[in-house]
Amino acid sequence: TAAPYASRRIRYWDRAATELGGCRTAGVLIAKDKDNNYYVEHVVMGQWEPFTRNEKMRAIALRDRVKYGPHYEPIIYTEAEGGSSGRAAWKMVAKALAEFNVREDRVTGDKETRAEPWSAQLAAKNVYLVEDGTWDILSYIDEHVSFPGGLYKDQVDASTGSYNLLSGFKKNIGMKVLPLRPREGKGKTLRIVVCSRQQVSLLNVEGRALIIRLRDPLCLESFPPYMGDTVAELEIT
Repeated sequence: TAAPYASRRIRYWDRAATELGGCRTAGVLIAKDKDNNYYVEHVVMGQWEPFTRNEKMRAIALRDRVKYGPHYEPIIYTEAEGGSSGRAAWKMVAKALAEFNVREDRVTGDKETRAEPWSAQLAAKNVYLVEDGTWDILSYIDEHVSFPGGLYKDQVDASTGSYNLLSGFKKNIGMKVLPLRPREGKGKTLRIVVCSRQQVSLLNVEGRALIIRLRDPLCLESFPPYMGDTVAELEIT
């Protein structure tokens, strides 16, 4: 009936731009708890022209903010589209969601290949559907059962995008990993991961970790909570 409140969340949008026909736009919200269970909390879908779609995305972002508050509000991702038309479409989405943490996700490979890690989690029964009466669970299940042969693939594609980011399957994309090798016989290699503030919440850290944050003294924006095995945080201004 509900996912654990203190979970990491991503709302992933698979966008379409045709009103009352063609492909559908789907926005899938998935939460990941501390035990690596995944919860599909909410799905919205429809066939909207671009302006109406962007307004719908904004309304859903406001809904998520009210529901989860500042600490567990979902990061919003939308699949990147190529070409000049794709860049123009992204600029309009970014404007509509100007006060939210919205990002592009550049995908590679076909939908079937990208869905394989998500399929494995479903088969392992590590995924739960939150049945709270706010979304069409039967349609979501039917699309997954018929994938990849069904008429629509938007809910599966959006779920795949959200899962791959939450699980760390794409954690090295956009991040710089610097191996520091100690002198001979002095132990294991130390990994230094340089990433953005937003990407910290997507990191999977095993064992002990030290987070060093570099902050502009003129920036008053607070650092989001990190749910990991962090033993210390050192602030350098």
